[in-house]
Amino acid sequence: MLSHVQRIVRIILLCQVASFAFLAGCSGSTTVAQPFTAAPQIVYMRPTASGPFPPGPNNIPWEIAVMNLDGSGRHQLTSDGKFKFLPQFSPDGSKIIYTKYLVGGYGSPNAQTDIFVYILATAQERAAAA
Repeated sequence: MLSHVQRIVRIILLCQVASFAFLAGCSGSTTVAQPFTAAPQIVYMRPTASGPFPPGPNNIPWEIAVMNLDGSGRHQLTSDGKFKFLPQFSPDGSKIIYTKYLVGGYGSPNAQTDIFVYILATAQERAAAA
């Protein structure tokens, strides 16, 4: 059984990992390449209609969007009606990488996915292997 202190330490570590995964452009180091974004942003999945949160049996399309940390500057990046999952910024903040369902959805026996890259400078999406 974990002590109270051990539980708090685990929560803090999980929060730090989650913060690192979703933030871009927060590094103060001058040796790291400058991020593409002007302000620190988060990337997230945005539902195109009301429905169950993913994963679920009735997967509605979820698109990729970004916004500033203060909630301003919300902007949807993709709009092809496909379910997208687990978006992450590239280390330099110039791209977003995510899983895209080409056929089916989460939990579908016939689901087909691929990894896609959204290039922020050109606003273009491409398969990661391409």
